[in-house]
This record gives sequence, structure tokens and C-alpha cells, in this order.
Amino acid sequence: MPAFKYLALDLKGRPRRGTVDAVDEWDAEKRLERMGLSVVRLTPVPVSRLARMIPRRVSLFDLAHLYDRLSDSLQVGLPLPAVLEEIARQVKNPRIREALEDLRLQVEEGRTLSQGMERHARIFDRLQVGIVRMGEVSGTLPGALRRLADFLSWQAEQKAQVRRALIYPLSIMAAVAVVTGIWVGYVLPQVSGLLVNMDIVLPAPTRVILAVSAFLQRWWPALTAALILSGAGFLLWSRTESGRLTLDKWLLHLPFLGPVLLHVAMCRLCVHFSMMLEAGMTVGTIFEILTGGALGNRYLEKDVARIHQEVLAGRTLYQAFSTSRIYPDLVLGGLRTGEMTGTLSETFRKLGAYYDKDVTRQMKALTAAFEPASLLLLGGVFGAIILAILLPLYDVFSKVRGF
Repeated sequence: MPAFKYLALDLKGRPRRGTVDAVDEWDAEKRLERMGLSVVRLTPVPVSRLARMIPRRVSLFDLAHLYDRLSDSLQVGLPLPAVLEEIARQVKNPRIREALEDLRLQVEEGRTLSQGMERHARIFDRLQVGIVRMGEVSGTLPGALRRLADFLSWQAEQKAQVRRALIYPLSIMAAVAVVTGIWVGYVLPQVSGLLVNMDIVLPAPTRVILAVSAFLQRWWPALTAALILSGAGFLLWSRTESGRLTLDKWLLHLPFLGPVLLHVAMCRLCVHFSMMLEAGMTVGTIFEILTGGALGNRYLEKDVARIHQEVLAGRTLYQAFSTSRIYPDLVLGGLRTGEMTGTLSETFRKLGAYYDKDVTRQMKALTAAFEPASLLLLGGVFGAIILAILLPLYDVFSKVRGF
């Protein structure tokens, strides 16, 4: 939490100096007033450069746990300021603790919880603020907080599932690269040097691998620099609007992985749409949130923005979605049925549940398929290296046998 140096006057008019932790100057002034001090001057304490470089993250699990506790406490009838104060004492994440302390002050000043959350946009996104506001308006805040906790828990678990599916192939590739570097860069040159001293003519596969090894040993600084620069350039390009659009579109067309990423996006689209419709949010607000990063694919989000414009022009959701070839027939059929029967929210919820299960199944299938593929890759790499060593050794044994 930021700190402020203050100069203030107590109730007897005597000057007081010190430091107070607060979210901002308004928060600091209110804290000092509760201490019986009248503020004369507030000066922010500068934050070290190292502290600014190390961001304090708020995970989805942390937020889900927060909303879960808020819902339970409000359901038993506890007042909101007391709930916020109690949770702030116990929460471990410093960013959430700072936000809760400020929310308590905001509520005590007469503002609503959602209005206070808007002051902390880096922690509470528009979806969370909107769901809380709808719960306040309808008088069902504990239930809205419970739905929000369940939704964030699901979202966190889905991201963790994708992350777990990527760990295994990435670790295999890293192991192959390390072992190949050791054998080609050190072991094979040592063995080949010994064989050359014995006047053994090295076979073609061994000479090819040795030539690659010599090239890498000679030019590895330049190659490393080129790799780093290329990676940095790619990263900067991918953060531009055009680069992000191109990359996300390309990812959707990858073999094997592309359909999985598309289904992940469809799952998020349907679950977000269902939850926001059930909360009573307007279609315009729903589309604004969906195009703000909820789908995890900028190319799809741009297309959803186009769909929003078509809906504003008077077209139905089914008509707007069906003009694109991106969306599966299952989604289009569900939209058409949901709009005809007036059960659009329920349709989106069922579609979200289906794609959630389908993504889990596809992730397991990809992981299972990668295991034999990784064995073939490892076998091919090590086989080539061992062959490059055994071929000249076979010539040595042949000469020894000839004697």
C-alpha cells in the first residue's frame, strides 16, 4: 500500500508529523481524521524502482475465494463494512487487502460496493463490477457474489488445465534440446578426435553432425544474439494490434491445436454470455465485456465486435453469428433455437458446459497422443547421435579383426 508523510494538527492545535499507509490521498485524509487529526499537508512517499518493477499479482483463485467469503458473510446478515474489515485482516494478498480497506471506507461514506470496486479496475474487471452492480440493484448481492465465485473458480481451473497440458510437451522439447546439445557439442567431438588420431575415416553421418557441431561452436554467440533479437522482435510485434490479430488467427488454423483453442474460446463465449444474461446485463454491456479480452483471442474478439454492430443494426444474434465461418454449427444451431424459444441464457449455459467437457477431452487426447510422438522424437534424435558414434567404432573393430 502507498505511504504518505503528513503534517497535521491534533484537537489541541499542536502539529503532528508521521507516515500513514493509504490507497490514495483521500484515503489517507480519512484515516487521519479518524485519528482526530486535521490534515495540513500530505506528501507521497516515493516507491523504489525495484518495487515498481515487481508487480503483485491477484490470481483468479484469490478473487474467487474473496467473493466466496463475502457471499457467506452477507448471507448470515453481517453488515458489509464489518465484513470487509474482517476479511481485510485475514487476507494474505497485499493488493486485495489494500483494496478491501479502501472499499470499506467507500461503503462507510455511502457509496455502493460496485462503485468502490470501480476505483480498483486493475483488480476488479468490468464483468465483476457489472455482476455486483446487478446484484445490488436486484437485492440479491450474496447470490451474485456466489455465482461470481463459482465463475472465477471455473475460469481459473480452465486456465490451469491448459497450462498443465502444455507443461509436458515443453519439458520434453527442453530435455531433447539439452541432451542433444551435450552430445553434439561435447561428447561426439571428443570421440571423433580420438578416431581421427587413429586414422579412421569418419562416415558421412558423423561428418555431417560434426560439421553442425563445429558451426554451432563457432557461431553460437551470433546465433544466440539473433535468437534473442528475433524473440524480442516477435514479442513486440505480437503485442501490436495487427500482430496480435494475425497471430491469434494463425493459432486457430494450427493442426490439432487450432480446434482445441477454438473450443476454448467458444466455451468462454458461451459461459460469459450465459452468466451476464442471467445477471440481467444489457446486450451492449455484454458485447463490450466480451471484446475486452474475455475470449483470450483478439481475432475472435474483433469478430464479436463486428457481430455487435450487426445486432445494433437490427439483426438477430443467429443472423449476425452465421455471417462468419468461424463459429461451429452447434453454436449457430443453439443460438437459433434459443432465440426462437426465448431460452437464450439456458442455451448458452448448456453450450458452455458441453464445450467445457469437450476441451477437457481434447486436452487429454492431445496429451496422450504426444507421448508416443515424443518417444519417436527422442528415439530419432538419440538414434542419429548413437549411429554417428557407432559407425566409426564399427570400422575400428573391423580393422582390429583384420589384424
